[in-house]
Formats: sequence, C-alpha cells, structure tokens
Amino acid sequence: MKFLVDSSLLPLASVIIEPAKVFFLNNAINHGVLDQLGAQQVQESGKSILFLLEANPGPGLGILLAFTFFGVGIARSTAPGAILIQFFGGIHEIYFPYVLQKPILFVAVILGGATGVATNVAFQSGLVAPASPGSIIAVLTATAKDSYVGVILSVVLSAAVSFAVASFFLIASRKRDLASGNGGDMSAAMAKLQQNKGRDVNAATSGLLGTNSPANEEEAEASLGGRRLRQHRHGDARRERRLRLRRRHGLERHGCECPAEQDQEGWYRGCHGRQQGDREPLG
Repeated sequence: MKFLVDSSLLPLASVIIEPAKVFFLNNAINHGVLDQLGAQQVQESGKSILFLLEANPGPGLGILLAFTFFGVGIARSTAPGAILIQFFGGIHEIYFPYVLQKPILFVAVILGGATGVATNVAFQSGLVAPASPGSIIAVLTATAKDSYVGVILSVVLSAAVSFAVASFFLIASRKRDLASGNGGDMSAAMAKLQQNKGRDVNAATSGLLGTNSPANEEEAEASLGGRRLRQHRHGDARRERRLRLRRRHGLERHGCECPAEQDQEGWYRGCHGRQQGDREPLG
C-alpha cells in the first residue's frame, strides 16, 4: 500500500480493497495497514486519503441503485431498503449479496472505487480520522475542512460509475434472468456471504434478505416480472370457462363444435341433440 501511495498509483488499490470487502477481509486491511498509515499522514499533514479507500459508500450505492432500476425479483424489491441501510447506516455488508449473486459486478465496484480514489487524489482530499461506520454521515463528519468538495465528488462519481457498469450487466442479463425464474433469488448469495464471514451476518442484512421465498402466488409472479404470466393464466381461465359453457349446452362434445339451434319446443341444442343437462327452453 505504501508503494502505491509513493508511486501515485493509489486508485489501483481498489482492485484489492473492493473484492476484499465482499469477502470480509477489509478489517484486516484497515486495522493492519490503512489505519496505521493514515494516522501517520494525519500527524504530518492533518488528513489522510487512506481513511477513504474502504469507507467510501459510493460503489455500494451504485450497485444498489442499479438493482433498484434494472434488477429482478427479490433483489430488485429489497434494493431500495438496502440503500438506506448502506448509505445512511454505514452497513456496507448489506450490498455484498447483490455482488455475490452476480460476480461480474466485482468489475462495477472496482471501477467505482478506483474512480472515488482518483477523485480524492486529484482534489487532495482526506479525512482526519477513520469513518466508522462507513456511512455518508460518518464520512462527512470526519472530512477535513478543506476536503468537502473532493470527498462529496468522490462519493457521487464512484456511485455513478458503479451504477453505470452494474446497470449494463443487469440489462444484458435481464431477459435470461426472467426466463430462468430465479434471477432475483438471494438465497445462494446469502449462504455464500455467511460462509465468507464465518458467522451470522448482520441483523439488518438477514432481516432484509434472509427470507426471500415468495409468500404467495402473487409474490412469485411479481418476482418473475409476472405481468405476462398473469395474462397467460387469465387467458387460459377464460378459454376454460367458454369450453365448459359450450359443452354444457351441447355446442362442443369430444372435440365437435356445433352451431346453436332451437327446436320447436324452444330447447337450445347442438349437433348431439337435446340431452339431459341442456339449458332450459329459451321461450
């Protein structure tokens, strides 16, 4: 990490830090490296950019916004609530299952994180202390007096980049996810998250994403983008009702369709003649 700082290659640190966060290695990186180097920089210059490498909530915000607009099923329906927990509550863990569900989204968080770091490098912005938890409130509270513009821009631009990249991948796979019927399923991602963490996941994460089985048929249809499915089922029901009526009135029996006729007594009959169960005379 010190080499990246000295070589002005700090944005490349996101290649390590962003995936490490998802696999819960961020604490080792923070406490073992970043906090110590950051404390030294604070003593020298009064602020440190290193405190922002992991705490920036922008990349996670971009991922959750992409799922809000272009996700499917449970992933889409839970993303707005996850935004509040992640961005204002500082619980970054909440967006990890969304990335684990589609590993290609590691590209989005890496590019978003690198954009945020590059912005802070360009504006020479930093924090005076670690931001914990990594919420936008904690980040702004710890921001140096001359760094607000750079820090805010780093959050906005990192969120915009991760949102754009994640949206591209979600749109590209949307039809396939809808066809498979389990594109929004978070159960496998939650199991992988708990395996990576080695203990129970955060209560907010498990409360929002822990139970994702549809409670009823309507929820199942919604998770599949079910408007077409409902229309198809309603069409089948209407056809079945028409078929039952035709059979009851003798207009269709065993595949034979007959025109409607009335005999002299007023019976409504088909080609099979008046039979028990036909409708009463119309007159």
